[in-house]
Amino acid sequence: MIEYEETTRQLRILDFDCEARPLSWIASDYVTKEPTVIAAKFIGDKGRVQARAIGTAEAPEMRYMLEWFVDLYNQADMVTGHFIRGYDLPLLNGALEEAGLPSLEEKLTSDTKGDLLKRHGMSNSQESLGAELGLKHPKVQMTQNDWREAKRWTEVIATRPWQTLLFNLAAA
Repeated sequence: MIEYEETTRQLRILDFDCEARPLSWIASDYVTKEPTVIAAKFIGDKGRVQARAIGTAEAPEMRYMLEWFVDLYNQADMVTGHFIRGYDLPLLNGALEEAGLPSLEEKLTSDTKGDLLKRHGMSNSQESLGAELGLKHPKVQMTQNDWREAKRWTEVIATRPWQTLLFNLAAA
């Protein structure tokens, strides 16, 4: 008879999101992309959301941003985010491969877009989900010009309300 000791602990869950910019056109309107910013926080941790953006002191090159994220990812039992299996994780694996770094290990995921039940008459957008759940911080609305400035990481973004919200979210 095999004996074993059962132990339990709370899962360490990393919630994250990344943004990207286009690199090249492959066909029609399909473009290759590279990550420019990654924001992440372990659920339940106190403090602010952490973020790294290429071209900043914390991540002067892509490799620094990727290594920072991989370190957090490897500490997690599970990762969560919106459309992470369809966008963020494949995007990051492509960037890791290009940088000559190992791919992300397989991990339990919860995808707020992919895992939702199909339902008619109700939107599964982040904005709608946030409103349904009564979140304190609404989804920040950005114009196309705001996105262009953010992707270029221009000095102008420091004056935009969405930039302040992104980098100064305090723990609830």
